[in-house]
Amino acid sequence: MAHLDHEERIVIEFADETDGLHFDVPEAEYHAHPGSLSSTGAKLLATRTPAEFRHNQLNGRAPKKVFDLGTLVHKIVLGAGATIVTVDAADWRTKAAKEERDQAYADGKTPVLERDWKRAERMADALSLSKTATDLLSVGAPEVSMLGTDPETGVRLRGRLDWLRPDAVVDFKTAADASPHAFARAAGDFGYYQQDPFYRDLLHLLGSPVDDFIFIVQSTEPPHLVSVNRLTRDDVIDGRTANRRAITTYAICTDTGNWPGYGDQINTISVPPFKKK
Repeated sequence: MAHLDHEERIVIEFADETDGLHFDVPEAEYHAHPGSLSSTGAKLLATRTPAEFRHNQLNGRAPKKVFDLGTLVHKIVLGAGATIVTVDAADWRTKAAKEERDQAYADGKTPVLERDWKRAERMADALSLSKTATDLLSVGAPEVSMLGTDPETGVRLRGRLDWLRPDAVVDFKTAADASPHAFARAAGDFGYYQQDPFYRDLLHLLGSPVDDFIFIVQSTEPPHLVSVNRLTRDDVIDGRTANRRAITTYAICTDTGNWPGYGDQINTISVPPFKKK
């Protein structure tokens, strides 16, 4: 897969905290950047309480096996990403396998079983049969990190693009059901409609605007079908509104040091009719 010419890149150290595009930043270093709000954080702040966001920010997210498979496929397809450790075990039930898995997580790496590696390779082979997907990934750069400053609040914003083309952002996702209909629901459930405007607005802020955002979605189940999707204009507008609300909330909580939960009031609640026998 072709990459952007080196001269086209703005290459700086992510640790320098300079606004811009950052190439070749280790994934652990990106996630450890202090004080900045990511797309994932904005999605959490838009749907949960600041207290829950703050807990996640301070303690991190518990690793999930389903995420590990997606991380592995990303690595094979995009040629960049997390450091993968292959564990020679049939499953995670033995003490030795669990210890090796836990050590990999502690080292900031992603542990996978040998069978998962073979599964990921089958998925990559299936993806190569999609002309649209392979064309989208034929030009550009993988795993591009961004760091910018929101002009309205001064909040530092960060993002990590799966694949950056001169004309578009390409995001690669795996799912049990990769059909367009299922992904439309997932885009709402998991806040992907916020991810599109968060990344494109940040690129625009950094002087590198793109016109399109494409989701390549692949099924984790055989025959590992692929769909290629983009959101409607209304979805992007709604996502941008949710992002602005999240950024504003983050700014207020950071300034005050107060990360509220549900409040101390006594709530009068009403049981939904469909829950009554």
